[in-house]
Amino acid sequence: MSVAAELNQDNALPTIEGEIPGIAWVNGEFCPLSEAKVSLLDWGFLRGDCTYDVICVYKGAFFRLEDHLDRFLASLDKLQLQMPFDRHGLTEVMVECVRRPGLRDAFVKLVCTRGLQPPTFSRNPRDALNQMFVYSVPYTFFMTDEQRERGMHIHVASTPRIPPECIDPTIKNYNRLDFVSGIFEAHDAGADQVILPDQHGNITEGLGFNVFVIKDGRATSPGEGVLEGVTRKSVLELCEEIGIPAGLGTVSIDDLLYADEAFLCTGAGGVVGITEVNGHVIANGMPRETTRRLDALYWAKHEDSAWITSIDYGS
Repeated sequence: MSVAAELNQDNALPTIEGEIPGIAWVNGEFCPLSEAKVSLLDWGFLRGDCTYDVICVYKGAFFRLEDHLDRFLASLDKLQLQMPFDRHGLTEVMVECVRRPGLRDAFVKLVCTRGLQPPTFSRNPRDALNQMFVYSVPYTFFMTDEQRERGMHIHVASTPRIPPECIDPTIKNYNRLDFVSGIFEAHDAGADQVILPDQHGNITEGLGFNVFVIKDGRATSPGEGVLEGVTRKSVLELCEEIGIPAGLGTVSIDDLLYADEAFLCTGAGGVVGITEVNGHVIANGMPRETTRRLDALYWAKHEDSAWITSIDYGS
């Protein structure tokens, strides 16, 4: 059984009437997900003034925990946000969020918001009381088994990505209206997912994934205007490990359309082939050898002690 099939079988989500397994830490206390609340007056809700990160738990271990914590703490610094504990304290809360519900394959999500608007109605963000949320949900792939097998059909939208001069994309954030517009466009075109171009017409990223193209044996991923993905970092290291030249650079839409091979990479699915872009077939319409090889290596690293942090679930 494939990794995708195994995870999707083990973590089938309940119907809308049920509750998703998991737990949340809010304002210093643990509670069921259904009871976790964000105030209507929180500037994270009102203004999108917040940052977050998502860490994968696979077979009872965090994957690349320190890399995710490094990115999350860097985002906090860039936004001048503060959480109520240090790095070790945050890790302890994360462990509890999977230990208590017994989740062995999960996402642990960290969210820090600007917090409640001061009673003086000050507009100075320094006057707000920052809020921290940590919660767990079962691991799920964002693509279907069929899409993984045949490759993703992608639409490069007419809507450009928010320029990095406006919002720093290295800060993982919820300012997603550009993607919302692009996803409507992609679905109207019959595609599975969307990639947004930048102001110059080069590709940037998708919603929750980075992109790679392979041409003449070299793998390239957009280096500007995108999130510094932990999965992207993993793929670059795997390419080096198996001798594939790889790096960051400018990737035009034509580079994607006429690539020898293309794939997306995400913590919510691994390395998945891109086989159609705006109706144009890539790589004979099926994921090719390098993509499948990198995906297999990526999942193998989830059981490599150098890449994981095991969780103590107790007795």
